Amino acid sequence: NIVAAGVFGANGSLIIGGSGSNTISANTLLQLYAPGSNGLLKFVANVTLSSGTAMDLAANTITINPGVTVTIAGNGGPANVYTGSTNSVPNANYTGFGGNGSTTGTFAGNGANNPQPLANAPAFDPPASSSASSGTPRVGNQISPSSNITSSSKATGSTINVGDSGQLLSLLNSSATGTGGKITVSNTANRSRNSRAANPAERSGPSTGAKNVQSSAGVQQFPATVAALPRTQ
Repeated sequence: NIVAAGVFGANGSLIIGGSGSNTISANTLLQLYAPGSNGLLKFVANVTLSSGTAMDLAANTITINPGVTVTIAGNGGPANVYTGSTNSVPNANYTGFGGNGSTTGTFAGNGANNPQPLANAPAFDPPASSSASSGTPRVGNQISPSSNITSSSKATGSTINVGDSGQLLSLLNSSATGTGGKITVSNTANRSRNSRAANPAERSGPSTGAKNVQSSAGVQQFPATVAALPRTQ
């Protein structure tokens, strides 16, 4: 339904192309973003971009390599282009459609609107509710300077306090492994005595049920300096 790909580092580059037939298609919205201060959206091979309602290409610099054609297809009409500028000249390195003519690369099909200032670009990757209402899934890739991208639904609950790596391993050993590599830790059942919370109020409080702790490539030995392990929501 929605395809959104973006790189947001100051020098981030989003490179589109490859051998064979290259197509990126979205039922409604397609977004390709590299809005960093030196961000680059670059097309290095012929590609077809298709959208049902809108297409946004936003980067400090958008380049279509010499001899490359970016074909805009679908019912979304011309692509919306947003770029930075140098001496009031848009950083749109292609020919036609408002490009600065620095390369022979160009748009075809529905074409593209003349570049607008990068600051006018719509928000990247609209809220999930916009796609959920249509009953179809959204595909999105956001590449940020951080390597840890986490999505979770926060819930209230008690904390399992762990004094050292031995207690942590004991807690994991007493847990059950489910599908997808998830380890379920219960507040009340199968918990090692050494891993019980040091807080008396928690020991006497009611259980809030099982919580999931995501495992990665097996159980790793943690350093003995680990003082506490908040329950992962």
